[in-house]
Amino acid sequence: MAVSETYCNELRSLKYGLPVWLPDCDDGIRIGDVGYFSEGHWIRLFNATLPANDPLNANGVPLHYVPLKVDPKHHRQADGYIRAGVICSSSVKGISIGGQASVDGGIVELKVRYECTENKGAMLVLHRDADHDSDLPNRRFASYIAAHHRSWVKFAEETLELVLPSPESVILV
Repeated sequence: MAVSETYCNELRSLKYGLPVWLPDCDDGIRIGDVGYFSEGHWIRLFNATLPANDPLNANGVPLHYVPLKVDPKHHRQADGYIRAGVICSSSVKGISIGGQASVDGGIVELKVRYECTENKGAMLVLHRDADHDSDLPNRRFASYIAAHHRSWVKFAEETLELVLPSPESVILV
């Protein structure tokens, strides 16, 4: 199993959302992104909630593109949803903490040692709080996916000339 798959599988059980090994998006993964995962990287094809000429859609959009209209009543946002710090899968345990301080040099050093109690595990270190942004499952999204999924795959394969892992790998966030 690839490292990226282990990371995602191990942290998914914490129910903070889908862990992404390498999101590769300067502006994060957004609601409305259409894309797929490849070797732990999130590959955005376009954002379905934005106009075709939006900078996030600089690579183009599918033929006969119609933006998805998001209903604000389905939107959920929570700032500071995950606090800064270390998040570990159930098999990773902190086993010791040590450190030293120097007043003159202004240096403080803290060491934390972790141990994996199984044959695999994962951890994430957040340097700042992480926010949560989602839409409740709704018919509008389901209908949009059903109506447009084929055109997304065609756009990726024919227009962008990408080799997809499978047609089903193309998803709407």
